[in-house]
Amino acid sequence: MTMHRSKYRRLGVLALTAGLLAGSAASAVATTWEVDYAAYDLQQMSPSCAGEISRSNAYADGCFVRNGDKLWIRDTASDSRRVAVQWKLSDGSRAGMCVNTLGYPQEASCDKNFPEALNISIRVGRCDGSTSSCTLASQYTNWTTWISGPVS
Repeated sequence: MTMHRSKYRRLGVLALTAGLLAGSAASAVATTWEVDYAAYDLQQMSPSCAGEISRSNAYADGCFVRNGDKLWIRDTASDSRRVAVQWKLSDGSRAGMCVNTLGYPQEASCDKNFPEALNISIRVGRCDGSTSSCTLASQYTNWTTWISGPVS
């Protein structure tokens, strides 16, 4: 009798483990990576970013403007490097970068369309476009820390 119970107990544990593993695999979200090249914008970055989610370092200023889902990036160093705002949504569905290739002292923006019920996190960094494509976060240096806030 003891042998049959332990056999069934082992089968139950195996079934439970298999179910948990299958459930976690099914609920995993694949992140879509998006790279946009910022374009010159007739609006100005400074007034647009006032009171918004923003980050700065010695090389770049960046922000996310909730009204219009716009990412802004300004190159603040005359060093021939690209600058970008990296962003990610709180549900893990989308992430990417808004890359400014216009150079110092240009500011530019990327128009996005994000779901309103989520949070967004951003940071800014720089990349040497003469040695890499600058399309992956790992190619950038001097990243700021992340800052988060609501999309809407």
